[in-house]
Amino acid sequence: MSAAPRQWDDRPRHVLHVNTDDFFAALARQRDPALRRRPVVVGNLLNRGSVVSASYEAREAGVHPGLTMQQASRLAPDAALVQVDWGHAHHASRALLHLVQGYGARVEPHGFDEAYVDYTGCERVHGSPLDVARRLRNDVRARLDLDVSIGVATNKLVSRFASSSAKCHNVLDVLPGYEASFVAPQPVGRMPGVGADLARRLCDMGVRTVGELARFPLEVLEAVWGRLGRRLAAGARGEDHSPVGLRAERATLMESETFEPDALERTMIEAGLEVPCARLGAALRARGWRAHRLALRLEHSDGVRVQRLLRLATPTHLDAQFTAAARALLPRLLVRRVRVRRLEVEVSDLSPSPVQLDLFVPDRDMKLRRVLAAADRVRARHPTTPALVTARALLGAGASG
Repeated sequence: MSAAPRQWDDRPRHVLHVNTDDFFAALARQRDPALRRRPVVVGNLLNRGSVVSASYEAREAGVHPGLTMQQASRLAPDAALVQVDWGHAHHASRALLHLVQGYGARVEPHGFDEAYVDYTGCERVHGSPLDVARRLRNDVRARLDLDVSIGVATNKLVSRFASSSAKCHNVLDVLPGYEASFVAPQPVGRMPGVGADLARRLCDMGVRTVGELARFPLEVLEAVWGRLGRRLAAGARGEDHSPVGLRAERATLMESETFEPDALERTMIEAGLEVPCARLGAALRARGWRAHRLALRLEHSDGVRVQRLLRLATPTHLDAQFTAAARALLPRLLVRRVRVRRLEVEVSDLSPSPVQLDLFVPDRDMKLRRVLAAADRVRARHPTTPALVTARALLGAGASG
């Protein structure tokens, strides 16, 4: 009896993870070639803005996202501080995705500067996965003036680890059957779903690498973390069956404000909401997005962090509506008489803004949109000028600067 025909799902998978090297710093260097000889820190320069990204040279000095730009300047005094341009970054991200889509059956964007490519079944037409990864790397360099590192593996998890190990501007192929041994020495904090808090808890349990996590009994991980524990156990063995495909937009944007000195009065903390909400509104408008959800986080002087979330009544990209929502959440967070060191405002569940506005939108919002559009144009021309802020924001600056 002849063997049954081999089904599509039985074929070995080939997944590429494309990871741009120094995305935001590379865009800044494209605009100003003189920056190629200096470390670069990209972020918001106004009103104690935070770091969005740092070049590899700046990271070696200890700079990382979440620091204030002033802290970054102290850690890397020779670094160039560059105002982030969300509109330009969004344009470059779309160009990268458009180019990558020609190299596989399915493509899944991951953040601004990364993408998964399902190359399964394309070998007979385009060649081996390793060869096509090298062609893709060279094509991105030639057409977009960006460097990418690419990991090739049988699933998304291992390909992502591989692209990180391939930094910078290299290609790394993990052969089938070697997934578990490849991920074993990787830091456990780099696994998807393992944030800083979970990484600390695992470290307290003596788990520092993925290999050490793989030796943990599944029953223990499942009892402590439930479904997440089962995912961690599978990932630690180098297993990942999630498909590659276009997903609904799940990106988030976050802006922060650091108080110097730490703030205690509610009026000052409310004033600190103005600038991050304005930055979020400007970033969403530049991308043509609206947000459906908002989260507010406070970090107290003693390191305790608290968070509350809110679903917005209507999706928006208007600064004032973000500020109003954040102020509504504030009383639920200020339950301790401990000074506040830092606040973060995050928007999520993003969707495209409609091209044509609803006919029944009040004139007040129409006028506000025109005012904000004019303000965005001024800020784009003068990104480092401390102008066009509300009086309440100046109150916060006077108290915390």
